[in-house]
Amino acid sequence: MSTRRKPKSPAAVQEQAVELGADIKPAPLTDAQRLGNAPLLATSGKATINVDDPNPANIARAMVENLPPYLLFRRDEDYFTVRQSAQVDAAGTYPVTTRAMTARRLCSWAGDYLRFERGTGEKAKRVSLSKDLAEKVLASDPWYDLTPEIELIMPVRLPVWGPVVDGKRTIELASPGYDAARKIYTAETLNYTTGARPYSPAGLRRAWDNLMHTFPWAPEQRGEADQVWALGNATQQGPQPSRNRSACACLALMLGQYCRLLVDDLMPIGIFNANQQGSGKSLLAWLCVTPVWGMAAGTACPRNDEEMIKAIHAAMRSRSPYHMLDDIPVLNNSTLNMVATSNEVTGRLLGGLDTFTVKNNMQIFATGNALGTSADVERRSLICDLFMAEDALERSFPSILTKKSIAQPAWRADLLRFMRSMVDNWSTAGCPELVSGNAKPTFETYASVVGSIMVFNGFMSPFTKREYEGAGGDLIGRTILRMLAHIVSHCMNSYKVKRFTVKDIIEISDAMEWTQTITSGSKSVHHSMGKRLEKYRNRTLADESGRRFQFGKNEESGQSAYTFTILD
Repeated sequence: MSTRRKPKSPAAVQEQAVELGADIKPAPLTDAQRLGNAPLLATSGKATINVDDPNPANIARAMVENLPPYLLFRRDEDYFTVRQSAQVDAAGTYPVTTRAMTARRLCSWAGDYLRFERGTGEKAKRVSLSKDLAEKVLASDPWYDLTPEIELIMPVRLPVWGPVVDGKRTIELASPGYDAARKIYTAETLNYTTGARPYSPAGLRRAWDNLMHTFPWAPEQRGEADQVWALGNATQQGPQPSRNRSACACLALMLGQYCRLLVDDLMPIGIFNANQQGSGKSLLAWLCVTPVWGMAAGTACPRNDEEMIKAIHAAMRSRSPYHMLDDIPVLNNSTLNMVATSNEVTGRLLGGLDTFTVKNNMQIFATGNALGTSADVERRSLICDLFMAEDALERSFPSILTKKSIAQPAWRADLLRFMRSMVDNWSTAGCPELVSGNAKPTFETYASVVGSIMVFNGFMSPFTKREYEGAGGDLIGRTILRMLAHIVSHCMNSYKVKRFTVKDIIEISDAMEWTQTITSGSKSVHHSMGKRLEKYRNRTLADESGRRFQFGKNEESGQSAYTFTILD
């Protein structure tokens, strides 16, 4: 959307008139002008601020109201300017930078736009803004209240909702500049809107298959590992990326970053899980953020939950749009659950008792080998599974994708055009809702928008139920469900209702070699198994043939036996 400028000040009007050769004489000073609460016309074209007012708030208000619009911004208590270079940098982009506005800098910076005087009438004398007064200005409420706030600075133009036409939603690209409604500043460090032709849905699928076919996507559908599909003029065996759940979840995570202004809501945790090192999980995680944000910054694996919380809070306070947790063994943290499901997050500042509250614009990405999660984390995540039977480190990948290559302007522009085509194809059709928000509870807007865009272009829904049977994710939960389904399918005989003690269940689990996984090697197997089963009491589940049954029907907690009731 275009930026909305404030009405021109009298000084600007006079300056323009002088440029046009008009004969304008300055009017007598008003009381407000003498106090610095209104601009004073000057031959320089700058508004004049009188610094004699004993109340710094009045001076601050006069200054901020006479500065050019959207020149200075704030984030919490910090003030800064945004500047985009007119010269291309070594990376091939036009970088946008921010610079803090300190009291010392304000003294010289304000002089480029305002004129300061002391005294009135013939005794008026031009002065410089003092550092002492600059500090008071920066600390004043008017300066804080009247300075536009920025949540995120977008390095490229992203799609936003346009006007409704004939009852249908439309989508357009955000205009460069400040969007006051979203508190977002859009720069155009990389122009991807011209050049290549848009992709058709079929062309999009071919391009994704070609880009992703070298990654060892875990097969989940029946016969997917032996599937043969066309790749250009050749054929390929194995999961087809455009029809594989994990590969489509990867695309959804990348598309989610591109469509974040359409979603304007929470985004699920992105997890890349592999069965061994060298599978390409970190590269895929970088692929999700690099088209929009450029070269992604690496982060060290937190040593414990406390370090993870500190890192996440620091990233949120700096308004980072994403946070990478690379090569971690377990993702099971209450702070992660809160960040994934809260529009605002409150935390404690380091080294004290003071707290902070920030709007949550951050998406978390995590990678790991056999990355374990809790059921809560898995429910809040999109998980991409990579599986290789052979040694991944012995395999030679023909893919030219590297962390450095995908950060190059040409690669980024191609990926951005690719995603723009996906959005435009869906928008041209009137933005039909093809995937319900219920496909991913808590992330309803994300599921509806991103899922519908993908399904419209012929990709598998990324919110298809995860059927991966390898390590990683909520392995304990999946094993328990598998065990309970096995008990109903093979141990109920002709019973519709049958009661099993925890000891009975452990014996069945031992025979199937599931106990070690479920109890995590606990010394008290009986206690651990009972504690794990307790979470599933009164749940309606399905056995191996799809029959519904209820586990622990109408039973209270604390019992050492459980009733299985077949419902179908």
